Amino acid sequence: MSGEGTEELIVAVNELLKTLPAAAPVEADENFTYRKSGNLDYEIYVDDDGAYVLVGSLVDMLCRNVALNDAESMAYFQKILREKGVITQLKKMGINEKDTVIVGDVEFEFVD
Repeated sequence: MSGEGTEELIVAVNELLKTLPAAAPVEADENFTYRKSGNLDYEIYVDDDGAYVLVGSLVDMLCRNVALNDAESMAYFQKILREKGVITQLKKMGINEKDTVIVGDVEFEFVD
């Protein structure tokens, strides 16, 4: 915490790094094709238990990008559902307060 010995540590690490072999180049997959994510499509259906289930590429993106234990991430999740028309579609389908909605591994009660 005092910084004592920091300069010596930096010098020692620098000397050690000089002894390491050069890094090997990373080999690229020549068959790789970059694809833009394009439209984030989704479908909603009602399962046998009456839950509204959201499926599609939008769900895949949300599963990759949302941390369930982070408030900002959950706010992002809710924002995307609104922006992509999911909430509007659920209302058109007749969803009611406290009905179950399933988005990937996330299951929650609908609250408007």
